[in-house]
Amino acid sequence: MSKRNVASAWKHDWRSRGRRRSLIAISLAISLITACVAAAQWAGIVSILQNGTGTKVKPAAVESFSPGAPSKEYIYAASRLIATEEPSRTVTIGVYETSTRTFYLRNSNSEGPADLQIQYGPSAAIPVVGDWDGNGTTTIGAYDPAAQTFYLRNANTPGNADFVIQYGPAGAIPIVGDWDGNGTTTIGVYDPSNRTFYLRNSNTMGVADITTQYGPAGATPVVGDWDGNGTTTLGAYDPTAQTFYLRNSNTAGSADLTIQYGPAAALPVVGDWDGNRTTTIGVYDPVGRTFYLRNSNTQGPADLTIQYGPARALPLAGDWDGF
Repeated sequence: MSKRNVASAWKHDWRSRGRRRSLIAISLAISLITACVAAAQWAGIVSILQNGTGTKVKPAAVESFSPGAPSKEYIYAASRLIATEEPSRTVTIGVYETSTRTFYLRNSNSEGPADLQIQYGPSAAIPVVGDWDGNGTTTIGAYDPAAQTFYLRNANTPGNADFVIQYGPAGAIPIVGDWDGNGTTTIGVYDPSNRTFYLRNSNTMGVADITTQYGPAGATPVVGDWDGNGTTTLGAYDPTAQTFYLRNSNTAGSADLTIQYGPAAALPVVGDWDGNRTTTIGVYDPVGRTFYLRNSNTQGPADLTIQYGPARALPLAGDWDGF
């Protein structure tokens, strides 16, 4: 091979090696940048999990999430969404005095005077309470059995109803819940003559979205989120046997939970008493004006015993202050 050819081959080999070195350097740089980004994101996650230093923002800051569920919080690390969180909310006690049409609501599960006292609803109405507008606060309502009409209010203050809805057959008992898990409480009724629930997914007139026969004859309807999945499902309380029959779906079938609880002649009342997102059982003794609340859907003594309200009042439960 001539000197010229040797020199040309050497230059070509040197240039090839140079290009390979450049490509290797670029690859290493990309790998280093990726590792740094991953480390930063992991540091953010660890900071949230260990030190609680993550940034929580409301859903309005995230276009891909519905503003119809303002109770959720969205947790970010390194500008990326890593988790959603439902704030824990504790349900507290209240009572309704039928003779004066007055709600007495308390913001803690303890004895003491009412934090909110509101006169509301027509005579002979049955009290109902729920989060009618999905803002995280339980507010008052009333059901007139003579007119088969709900009168729902979006604030715990006297005033006109925000929703007036005629619904259900004559003789029905009002019930309310979040039947579809969308964060808003909507209406329903229970017909004791045929042991049937008629549930509606909006606070409007119309036919039932869910029709389910459930529970023993003579039972009192109860509803709650028994398994903590965000959806209200049906249940029944047999006052003769002092027994709850709770079901984890809005369908006919056997009870998922059967719990004997409470003294004779007590009225059932249910709620998330400890803020763990699961509805659990309780009863109210109208003669002794005493709540007996339990933090699990099991037999046992009361976790909370609270004397509250005027004699012969009807028990209520809700998150009256939205915290």
